[in-house]
Amino acid sequence: MLARAAPAAPAAAALPFVIDQAAHDVSVALVDGFNVSLLARYGVNAVAALSIDCATTLDAIPGGPWYDAVGLKAVNATRAGVRAMIAAAHSEPGVRAFLSSDLFQFPVRLLARYGAQLTDPRARCGGYNRSRAGCIALTNFTRAAYAALFDELVAQFPGLDGLVLRYGENSPCAEHQGNCPYDSTSADSMVASLQQLLLFLREELCVRRGLAVVFRTWDTSTQFFHANATFYELVTGAVAPHPLLTFSVKHTMLDFWRRVRLNPTLGAGRHQQVVEAEVGGMYGGCGTWPLYIGDGLINGYEEDAGIGLKRGLAWLLANAPAGVFAGVLTNHQCTDELRVPPPWVWWRLEQQVVSGWARAPARAEAELFDEAVAQQLGVADAGARAALRAVALGAMSANLRVQTCAAFDEQLLEVDRPTASVRVSRFGTRLLPRSEIPFVAPAYPSLFLRASVPQANWMLWDAWGGLEVLTNTNHSCNAFDAAHCLVFPFLVDRNLTEAALAEKAAAAAAYARLNASMWADVLPHVPDAAARGALAASVEAGAWASAVVSAGWTVMLLGYAGDRTGRAPNATRVRTAVAAYDAAWEGYRSLAGRWGAAAPGLFNDSYWQHPQSGVPGMRQSVARYRGL
Repeated sequence: MLARAAPAAPAAAALPFVIDQAAHDVSVALVDGFNVSLLARYGVNAVAALSIDCATTLDAIPGGPWYDAVGLKAVNATRAGVRAMIAAAHSEPGVRAFLSSDLFQFPVRLLARYGAQLTDPRARCGGYNRSRAGCIALTNFTRAAYAALFDELVAQFPGLDGLVLRYGENSPCAEHQGNCPYDSTSADSMVASLQQLLLFLREELCVRRGLAVVFRTWDTSTQFFHANATFYELVTGAVAPHPLLTFSVKHTMLDFWRRVRLNPTLGAGRHQQVVEAEVGGMYGGCGTWPLYIGDGLINGYEEDAGIGLKRGLAWLLANAPAGVFAGVLTNHQCTDELRVPPPWVWWRLEQQVVSGWARAPARAEAELFDEAVAQQLGVADAGARAALRAVALGAMSANLRVQTCAAFDEQLLEVDRPTASVRVSRFGTRLLPRSEIPFVAPAYPSLFLRASVPQANWMLWDAWGGLEVLTNTNHSCNAFDAAHCLVFPFLVDRNLTEAALAEKAAAAAAYARLNASMWADVLPHVPDAAARGALAASVEAGAWASAVVSAGWTVMLLGYAGDRTGRAPNATRVRTAVAAYDAAWEGYRSLAGRWGAAAPGLFNDSYWQHPQSGVPGMRQSVARYRGL
C-alpha cells in the first residue's frame, strides 16, 4: 500500500504539511473544540489522533490473547474511532489521516511472557509506567513485535496514511507499560539507539509499507535530540532522507514556554521538518483568559527582541535550507480542570491563523487574524476587528508578565527555559553576565548543555505555586538544578523586589484596560451571543487572575524579604495587599455566577502542579503573612 500523496498546494509558496494532532478522536464530535471538517476549513491537510497501541491486539505473536475482556472491548472501541476518523478525514479533499504512538509500549501480559526478549538489562531508560521486566529496547524480538503491529495496522485500517510517533515522553495505553525508546546510559548510547530506531522505522514504515512517518523529537531537555542541533544532526545524519519521513520539532527550545528561544534544531540537517506549536496551551491558561500565539509564533515574541533574536516562522521560512521547513503541526494539550467554554474563541482564532499562514505563508499574520475574526465571529466592523487584535496582543504581553519575572529572567541568560540563568557543562557552572550572552550563535556546539529553570512553572497547569516553589524550600521547583529555582532569594539579594512587583502590577493594570476596551470597542460588534459571552468572560478572567497574582506576589515577596533580611516589611503595605488578594480572588471566583455557561475554568491557589504533589500553593504563602 502506498500512502496518499500530499495534497496539491493551493499556492506555490504553500508548505506541504499542515497537521493537527488532537488528544482524542476528532471525527465524530467537537472534541478539543474542533472536528475534521472545521480543521479542513482552516487549512489543515492532515489530522492525527488516537493511538496505534490502543487499536491493536498483537494476536500474531504466539501466546496470547494479550488483553482481558475489558481491554479487548477498549481496543474494539478505539478501532471504531480510528475507522471513523479515517473516513472523516478522507471525506475532506486532500486531508490525510494519521495515528499516533508514544514509543515504546506493549501490553502487560505480553511483557510478562516475553519481557526478557523485549528488554536489554544493560540499558537505562525513562518514562511513565515502566515495565518491571526492564527497559524495552530495539531487540530482535522488539523489531518483530513492531513489525507484527505494523502489519496489523495495515490490515485493520487500509486507508491509514501514516503515523505520528513521539520520542522523549510516553503515556502508555491502559493495560500497557513502556519506556522512552532510547538507552540513556550515555550521550553515545542515546545517539546510537535513536539512530537504530529511526533506521528501523524508515525501513519498516516508509519503505516496506508506504506509510508516512512524522517523528516528534519531544524530550524534556535541551541537552539532547529536541533542542541540541549537534545531537540532532548526529542522529538524523545517519538516516537517509525519504519523502515519507518528517521530523516534528517544537518551536521553542523546551516545551512551549515564554522567554524561551526559537529552537536551534529548526533548519538543521537534511530532513524535512514541521514546526510543532501548541493551540490552547496548558502553560498559557488554556484559553481561559486571552491566548493567541499567532503573532509570536509567526513574527517572533516580544521578549526575544531585546536580545536580538525576535525570530518566528516567517524568519525560519526565509532562512532555512531549501526543502527543510515543510510545515506545521499544531498540538492540543490542556488540563481537564481548566474548562474552556464553547465556542472556544481563542483556540479557533489561533488555529485558523497558524494553519492559514502555513497554507499561504506570503500572507501577513495580521491579515490572517483580521480574516479569521470576520469569518468566525462575524465582526463586520474593521475597527472592532483591529480592537480585538489589540486586546489579543496586549493580553499576550500581560500574560508574559504574569507568568514570568523579567527582573529575574532578563538578568540572566535566556537560553531554553524561563529563568535560564546558568550555563551548565562538563566544564562547570556559572552565571553569564549580559556582556557574554551569545546573541548570534544558532546552536550550541557541546552535547553537555543542560536545561535551566522553568520559572514560569511557578504557575503550572491549573495552579499557582507559592514560596515552596519560588524559594525551592522543599525541592518543588521543576528544574534540573536546585539553584535555578531560587527566584525570590535572587530578587531580594539583588534589590530587585520592587522591579518584580512593578511588573506584576503593570500586568494587572494592562488587563484592566483591555477589559474596558473589550466592552467598549469589540463586544458591541460581535453578533453571536455565545462568542460575546466567551470573549467577555475570558478577558474578565484575565483581569481578575492578574490582580490575584499581583497582590499575591506583593504579600509573598515583601514578607519573604523581611524573613531573609531580618528587616520587617511595611505592615500597612502587606495588609493592603492581603485585602487586595482576597478581593481579587472573590472576583475571580464570581465568574461562574456572572457568566454561567460562558465562564471559564479557574486556576487553583491551594496547591502547585496538582493536589497529589503535596506542594502548597500561593494561598498558604499569603496566609503566612496575614498577621503582619
